[in-house]
Amino acid sequence: MTKLFIVYDSLTGNTEKMAKAIADGAREVPVVNVTVKKSDNVDVKELRDADILVLGSPTRFGDVSTKMKIFLENLISAMNATFEGKYAATFGSYGWSGEAANLLSATMKHFEAQMLGSSLRVKGKPSEDDLRRCREFGKNIAEKKAN
Repeated sequence: MTKLFIVYDSLTGNTEKMAKAIADGAREVPVVNVTVKKSDNVDVKELRDADILVLGSPTRFGDVSTKMKIFLENLISAMNATFEGKYAATFGSYGWSGEAANLLSATMKHFEAQMLGSSLRVKGKPSEDDLRRCREFGKNIAEKKAN
């Protein structure tokens, strides 16, 4: 069973909606066990056994959110500064510039995670079409690792 863990922060609820839709899509792949948690409710030790880490953050002042930064620092410390052998994907919502998802991706690459596709970004409140794209994103991530 592949373990997929989605960790996100959300300031207005938009990134949370994305996280839940991504989880719904990933759950369509029967051999994948999906867990979704906000970044401030995760014990990073839970992630050691995860096969896929999916991280999401809103863009805040051109960066990831403060809670996501704190989470990443704790995670990198717990993983001994390497995600070698782990798979990752990133997503985020934004109002103006949208850097957070790509910054998360660059961080995961730097610490040797294998990225499963490009970051998913949604501007503003996710529309039904955006949520459909989120579900497809989750399913695609799960299928890439499950096969």
